[in-house]
Amino acid sequence: GKELFAANCTACHGESGRGDGPLASTLPVPPTNLTYPVRAAGPSPKDTFRVLTVGLEGSPMPKFDHLSEEDRWHLVSYIAYLMNQGK
Repeated sequence: GKELFAANCTACHGESGRGDGPLASTLPVPPTNLTYPVRAAGPSPKDTFRVLTVGLEGSPMPKFDHLSEEDRWHLVSYIAYLMNQGK
């Protein structure tokens, strides 16, 4: 999941998932800080998978349906790891 996150998510969310990627300041809505404690108690893995599959309406968060289902679940696992870093 870490490699998939690096390839698909760090431009906006940053390497550590804090929402401080190089494109973050150019977006109309700031990327989510995935390590923020409120987020750590937040969405279920199923919810995260859904966002990765269909995107997040009203935000610049794109869908990643071009990734295989297995790869999206690997991303879900890595994002859960990052969320737990904020606890």
